[in-house]
This record gives sequence, C-alpha cells and structure tokens, in this order.
Amino acid sequence: MHSFRYWALPLWLFAALVLSLAGARAQDRAQPLPPREGPSEWSERLALDRRLTFHSLGSRTALSVLDGEGARGPSEVVEDRAAALYALGAAQVAAERPRLESVARLGPEPERRAALYALGEMGLGEPLFLQIAREEPPEMASAAFLGLVLARSRSLGTFAAELLGARPELEAHVASIGAFVRQPGERAALVQPDRVDEYLDLRWRAAREHGLIGGQSWRGLVLRDLADDETFVDEVVLPSLATVRHPGARDHLASLLVEHPSPSVFAACMDVLPAELERILSAGLFTPPDATYWDRAVAAIERRGPAAADSEVLTRALAVEGVARRAAALLAEVGEASGWLALGPDLASPDATRRAFAARALGASEEPTREAELERLALDPDPRVRAAALVGRLRHGERRATEEARDRLTEEGVDTAALVAELLDVRRAPRVRALLEEFLPSFSGEVRLRAALSLCLPGRIGPRDVVREALANGQTGPYGAAAVRVLSDTPSQEEIDLLHAVFPSAGDRALNAEAARALLSVQHPSGTIFLRAALWRAPWHRSVLAGHLLASQGGLHALLDELDSAPAGASSRDLRRIGFAIGSWGGPQQVEVLARRRPANDPALQGAYLGALSSRTY
Repeated sequence: MHSFRYWALPLWLFAALVLSLAGARAQDRAQPLPPREGPSEWSERLALDRRLTFHSLGSRTALSVLDGEGARGPSEVVEDRAAALYALGAAQVAAERPRLESVARLGPEPERRAALYALGEMGLGEPLFLQIAREEPPEMASAAFLGLVLARSRSLGTFAAELLGARPELEAHVASIGAFVRQPGERAALVQPDRVDEYLDLRWRAAREHGLIGGQSWRGLVLRDLADDETFVDEVVLPSLATVRHPGARDHLASLLVEHPSPSVFAACMDVLPAELERILSAGLFTPPDATYWDRAVAAIERRGPAAADSEVLTRALAVEGVARRAAALLAEVGEASGWLALGPDLASPDATRRAFAARALGASEEPTREAELERLALDPDPRVRAAALVGRLRHGERRATEEARDRLTEEGVDTAALVAELLDVRRAPRVRALLEEFLPSFSGEVRLRAALSLCLPGRIGPRDVVREALANGQTGPYGAAAVRVLSDTPSQEEIDLLHAVFPSAGDRALNAEAARALLSVQHPSGTIFLRAALWRAPWHRSVLAGHLLASQGGLHALLDELDSAPAGASSRDLRRIGFAIGSWGGPQQVEVLARRRPANDPALQGAYLGALSSRTY
C-alpha cells in the first residue's frame, strides 16, 4: 500500500473537490424514483448523489425533527436526527453552527459524525476536526478527516502527513477517503469504505427528508409516480363517489365498468351502485375476468360490513375459487342460508384453520344449530377453534361466555393468546368491543393498536389517541392503513396534519391509498392531486366522474377554476370533458354563464352544451 507521505495531497484534493464537491449538482427531473433506501449499486449511488441538493426551506423540517412538536418531531431515532443535522449544514444554515459543534463534541456517535460532515459542508470547524482526528478512536477520527476534506481546509496536506505519522492505524481510512475524492467511480480502491458509505447514505437520507432530488422533493417525486399510476388514481377517486348525489354519476360509473373495467372500478360499483351492478352482472353486460375483481369487492364488503343488498353479488362469489369461503361467511352473517350451507361441512374438517374459520362464521350467524355446535366446538383440540367458539357465544350474549372470556384474559397461555387474536378479528360486535375496552390498558404493542382499531368504529368515540400515536411513530403495513382509515372518519386538524405528514409512504400502497382518500375527502392538496389527475386524463367517464366529485366538494366554481387553469398540454378533448361535467352538473343556466366567458367554437363550451342536454334525462 502506498503511504500518504509521498502523495501531493493538496493538488489532487483541491482539484477533485472543485470537480466533485463544489458548485451546483446535476438535476434531472426525468429520472425514475429511487428506492426509499437508495440504490445498492455503486455507480447508481454516485449518480443519485449528483442529483441531491439542499435549501433553506428544507432546514425547517430538519429543525422539526430535532426540536419540533407533533407528527414530524422531535424524533428519538438517531438515524433521523443524524440526517437532520447533516441537512442543516448542507443547507448552509449558519445560525445552527453552535448546535452542530455541540453535537460533534458530545452527541451519540452517529449524530457526532453527521455534525462533523455538516460543519465540513459549511466550511467551518477546522480546530474541532484537528482535535478529534488526533485524539479519538478511528471511527470518529476518520469522520473528522472527511469533514476537513469537505471544508477544503488549507492545512489539509500538512495535517494528513502529520496525522499518519502519529496514527498509522488511520492509513486505510485516510487512503479510502482520498481515493473516493480523487476517483469516486472506483469503489474497489476504497480499502476501508465505512466513512464514504456512511457519508453517501447520510446525504441520501437527508435529501429524501429535507432536500431535493433532481430539483424535486422526495414527497413530490412519490406523488408524481402515484399520480401517474392509473390504478392508484382509481383506488383513490372512485370510492369517494359515494358522496356524490348527482344521478348521472351512477350512469358514468356503470359505463366505466363496462368500457374500462378494473378491480378498482368493480369495488367502487359494489359501494356506490350495488343494485345496478347486480343487473349488469345478470344481463351479462360485464363478467369479472379473474378472482382479483371478486377479491377487491369482498374486501370492500368486509371493511364496511355486509348488508342484505350485497347478497346477490356475494352469492355469485361463492363460485370463485379463493374468495368463496369469505363470501360464504358474509352471507351467513346476513342470514343467507347459502352461506352456511357452503361453510357447515368445514366444522368437521381435519384442518384446524378451516374449522376455526367456520366456527367464526357460525358465531356471527343466526343458524338454529349455533348454540349446540359452539358448545361442542369448545372442546376442540385446537386453541383457535376453541377461541372462535367462545367468541361466538360471547357475541350472542351468553353470560357464562363473558365471564369465561374475562377470566381467560387475566391469564397467560396458548388459549389466552388465541382468544385475544380472535377478539381482534371480530367486527361490529358490541359485547366484544366492551371486553376489548375493558382490557385495553393491559394490552401493549401491536395487540394494543389492533384493539384500539377495533374500538374506533365509524361514528363512535374510541381510543384514537392510541391510533394517532402508532401512526406518528411510523406504523406501516396493514395496521398502518387501518390506522389511517380510522383517522379519516371526521378528522381533527391535528389528525389531518398527521395524515399529511405520513403521506406518501414509499412502498406502502395500502396506506397511501387510505391516506390519499382521507386527504381528498377534506380537500387537502395532497389528495386533490389525484382528483385532478382523474379529471384531466381519459377515460371519458372517469374524467366526468372526477368533475362531478370536484363540483360536489367545491361547487361549480371549482370546476370553472379548473377550466381557467387548464394544464399546458390539455387537448380539446380534455377541455370538452370538463365542459361536459360543468353542463351536466349545472344544467342550461351554467352553460349560459360559460357562453359569456368563452367563444362559440370553444371545446369546453361544446362539451357543456352536451352535458346540459344529458342532464335533462334525470
């Protein structure tokens, strides 16, 4: 290995710094969205790093992580605080120099190193760099040396030779930092790459949360990708149509299903026009091409609870492999004999999972044999089946079952764990809710969150504080999505701010869809972006539906404002769709208003005339 003593340190360091660290970094808005943790390939990491920039506005979010209140801070996660500290330095926030110097001396190690890099980006802290490099262990000493490089210190060359003479154990670290600055495209030259890897990763995390990537924020890039995803736009916008009272909306949604079918459109039809959907299916106008459609529809019914109006569609789902048993359970719950006929034989299955599912459905039903069967299942060898049987008895008001469940919850063991799991899976059962409410203070972690989610039914006061806390602490996955769904029910301003803070969550599609729907319902800009995406893009029926939804939220003036601020690339067909929505919603009177504002050959006015004519049939 070559020694640094023989290198012309100032020459190559300053030349490389001028080329690779100084000045504005390249911005390319057309680049694809990087993965949340950044790319793994070295060349991609370097290319991404050249697209990162920092600005003073981003320092506000960094300060909220360090000092703030509410959903975005203060954070106790060391990695988050380290990224925020670096962002302050990269954004040249000179007022934060005392904080950075204090953390660099006394903070936790990852934060100390981040503060050193931040001071280096600001061109400050040289005495501190020299002291730490001379006196502290290799991890901190090498970070201080990298800080000195970032600061473009004039004493770098002399000090490097002095440092290696006094501390030869740092040679691999110093050589790797030098090789990175001199020729960053060759990772193989980095004998000890820890500091370089840490620096690149830190810059990425800081830019993702507090800076810009190719001139855009991480949030903006994720929103762009989601708004370009037609399926996601459908998942956000179409369920919201349940709030639209214009009769034409039902026709457009039915036409959308026939002309541009998707699982999202099918599920929306289940919620918005179940009777019309049954007629469409019976007439053979549309047949779901695969089980995905049925899975989405059954999931929608499971979330809101089955009703008698769902029976026809659920009966059709009995013939679909993969959703048949779930459909049968829902049918049994609304008292349809066909549901229990499909599930009853599973009580004798050798598969305990099938027996437990059937026992759960039986407990939610009104079958005449329910009580006797549940008593028999209480002796089943599998704890899941015994728990399902006990909860079935409990939900129908059997006092002995209530006392037995209460006693079980004060114990520990397999049966208790199975009972808790079963209670958490039960929907809309008052006696189960009462028991969960009683024992909520004794639960912790995921069980506590799931119990709180079960208790926060729409229109009811529940432990929303538990849900808010979990979401603010980064809960994702199915329970994160469920938490968002709970808070979307008449949210407070604090909850709206929290929903905005957690959205978008890269890679968590279910949570993103729930959050976007919630934000759209309160007309937050992060939600209306998807309404605008649906409004200004084909297909025709979805665009008009988006127009109706916009008018139902903000009145006709909201549609007119959209027309006046049309996107630069809007075509005459796009304008005609918006005009159609205005005419069909506002009728002939609104067409007259529009005619005074636009020439006779304007595509929007043409569409408005057609829309007004269509509204005469309602």
